[in-house]
Amino acid sequence: MNAEELNQLIGSVLVAGFPSPTVDEHVMRLITDYHVSNLIFFSRNVENLHQVKRLTESLKELAKQNGIEQLMICIDEENGVVARMPSELPSLPGNMVIGAAANEDLARQVGNLTGLTLRDAGIMFNLAPVVDVNNNPHNPVIGVRSFGENSEFVASLSTAMIEGMQEVGVAACAKHFPGHGDVAQDSHLSLPVVQHDKERLRQVELLPFRHAIEHQVAAIMTAHILFTSVNEKVPATMCKEVLTDLMRDELGFQGVVITDCLEMNAISEVYGVGEGAVQALLAGADLILVSHRLDRQIEAIEAIKQAVIEGRLPQERLAEAVHRVKALKMNYAQNPLVKSLEFEQIQQNRIKLASTIAERAITYLQKGPSLTINEKSLRRIWINSPMSIPTMEASGVRDSIPLLQETLRQAYPQCKINSLHDVKEIDGEFNPSTDVIFIWVNGKISDLQNGLMKELDVQKTPYVVVALRSPYDVEHIQTDHMIFMYEDTPIMLLAAMHAIFTGKAKGKLPVTIA
Repeated sequence: MNAEELNQLIGSVLVAGFPSPTVDEHVMRLITDYHVSNLIFFSRNVENLHQVKRLTESLKELAKQNGIEQLMICIDEENGVVARMPSELPSLPGNMVIGAAANEDLARQVGNLTGLTLRDAGIMFNLAPVVDVNNNPHNPVIGVRSFGENSEFVASLSTAMIEGMQEVGVAACAKHFPGHGDVAQDSHLSLPVVQHDKERLRQVELLPFRHAIEHQVAAIMTAHILFTSVNEKVPATMCKEVLTDLMRDELGFQGVVITDCLEMNAISEVYGVGEGAVQALLAGADLILVSHRLDRQIEAIEAIKQAVIEGRLPQERLAEAVHRVKALKMNYAQNPLVKSLEFEQIQQNRIKLASTIAERAITYLQKGPSLTINEKSLRRIWINSPMSIPTMEASGVRDSIPLLQETLRQAYPQCKINSLHDVKEIDGEFNPSTDVIFIWVNGKISDLQNGLMKELDVQKTPYVVVALRSPYDVEHIQTDHMIFMYEDTPIMLLAAMHAIFTGKAKGKLPVTIA
């Protein structure tokens, strides 16, 4: 194998990101100098649907000019709190919303419509769905990205979504193997440790992956987690016992194994991106994901090259990985039998599906007397909002409060929207027939909110606690009226308002809260 052939092979197993919505110098170097044939889009690369199409076309043309037969574009489009596609597209619900609706057909429809949207933009590989079983209330990175806490339940919904996505020609990816649901640390920041024995892993964490494999999922993403019952020293992403012995030999997976991003601290700060890339390939990974920095992408490329030259990484292992990646590209090349939808049709279909799921998913726990408010009599909305916005590394910081307030203004133009910080502000003002009080919770409930609820309880003033995202945020809160939205989007807020006015909601909590 000559140097040029080796460079092409290495470029075939790297998935790299770049910083801008245009063909910048960063991505030009990846393609022209390093033969990288797989790219990942983030929100930073996306402005609108027309721009995304133009970008994918330009990148594919650049790749062809440099001898790359097929450039593969991938993306993290989980929907819900992790979505990269432009905001002009009405958002589709994330996994826990679908879990609350508990409907396989709706999960399949979300997968289908997500796939059609991506395919229309020239994206053929979606790093979704999350199939982790979220059974740890303190999990800082999965939470509402999971369908729920029951393995069989997660398996049925995730499999339906995978089938819906792949039947329209977009490769799906089950993540994060062998399970990221029972950790209390974020692998973006540190290396989590799971100490369950192998039998527990087989019964809980591995079950959704087993189902996904049986239903021909195209790819599986690894977890940067130490599973001590399998290997006490090496995280799953770099562990042969996990990626080869467990995933390949025991579960029979023959598709593409892609690492989670090696720039995450669990790998980069402990092993380094370059050594992490080599060890992941040795363990059985086929695609190495380095999402952000050019210097770290080059570090991975050079480390792989040196490992092959030194004989640490057999050429056969590299060739095997390239073969699997090429097979995925062949299987999910543009299929003329899959009809594209017009942008207006995609928008309409997404709004209709999201509304249907929101109406079935919104969850209302009522313990006391019903509220006397109704939609026609509503005149004032009092809102106590979170003081700070929690950070989830996978989705970034997003302050949704202004958007939600504007949603209420547009939906109820006859209403006055007031902020509420102290019960004195409503003395002599509050009327239970025309007013409603919301305590919006997103993240740890504040001392101010706890104090406000106590004062409202003393005065016997009715109010509604709304968990904007994670149901776990309102654990241990005792109140008469509690709404679970699962994600802080306008469509879920409107469904919540409808539940408040009618006193009825169809959704069921897919996780247990104390």
